[in-house]
Amino acid sequence: MKDKRLSALIKIFQELKGIDPEFPLQYALCLGAIGYQPGLSLTRLAVETDIPLSTVSRIISSLSSPHGRCGGLVRVTFSSAEMRKKELHLTAQGEILLYRLIRVLEPNARASGRRKTSAVTDIDIRTNSR
Repeated sequence: MKDKRLSALIKIFQELKGIDPEFPLQYALCLGAIGYQPGLSLTRLAVETDIPLSTVSRIISSLSSPHGRCGGLVRVTFSSAEMRKKELHLTAQGEILLYRLIRVLEPNARASGRRKTSAVTDIDIRTNSR
């Protein structure tokens, strides 16, 4: 059974594998949720993804670390309204990754390969350059 949707799914997995050969699906789920709802708290992310809070905390620690293959994709800030609350946002590299995955699903959506974002004014997602 050849289905173009399965081909797109395989391409998404290959993109994730390019970051880390063992890129966990829970990481991808968290990245997608943060991209969909920037500013999520750790607790809200745990609820949205149905992943235990302790696991979400560990995932975000890995995704926000400047070290490691999966690091540097998420930025953690403290809420200006409530200093105990951490807010989660994608970094420029995290946004680039999500837009590359979206392009697998919608290859003709952005023929130019350029995307405007709030964190990055103009990124070429094919080359990861400004």
